[in-house]
Amino acid sequence: MVISLEPTAAAVDDDLDLFGSDDDSAVDLKAQMAAKQKKAVPPPKKEKKPVIAKSSVTMEAMPYDAEKDISQMYETHIKKIEIDGLVWGPTGKVAAGPFGLTTLIFGCAIEDEKVQLEAIEEAVEVLGMTPEDAAKYCEMRRTGELEDYEEEWPGKLIGTVKVTSFNKI
Repeated sequence: MVISLEPTAAAVDDDLDLFGSDDDSAVDLKAQMAAKQKKAVPPPKKEKKPVIAKSSVTMEAMPYDAEKDISQMYETHIKKIEIDGLVWGPTGKVAAGPFGLTTLIFGCAIEDEKVQLEAIEEAVEVLGMTPEDAAKYCEMRRTGELEDYEEEWPGKLIGTVKVTSFNKI
């Protein structure tokens, strides 16, 4: 009996590989390696936009004297005040105030870093005043001398402004 160590044509089968190294698995292995490399390199992170701190403010303004009609004052005067970071609300509301006076209630949104409430209050309180009187009024308001001041302010439309609500957005 003669035993041949040479494989016969029937014994050689290209499709059968007992160790799993056929061409299809080699392609799959390359695809798996490429997928692992993609996962290993993180995608570039998108820069987050900085969060801008904003607040919603509701204010109440009283007229300087009882004869002033403040019903249209929001549209004609107050909404025309422009400060960077200030957005006025759509409408103002007239309400009954103390001593038979009417008050004007209005709102705005502000960027906390750009706008100070005192600046808005001063801008509203000096409506109708000359620039010289407005500057004098603001200086007296800051130093506390305004409370003892008894003279009239010609042209002044708004007597006082106060913040009725302040909420972070």
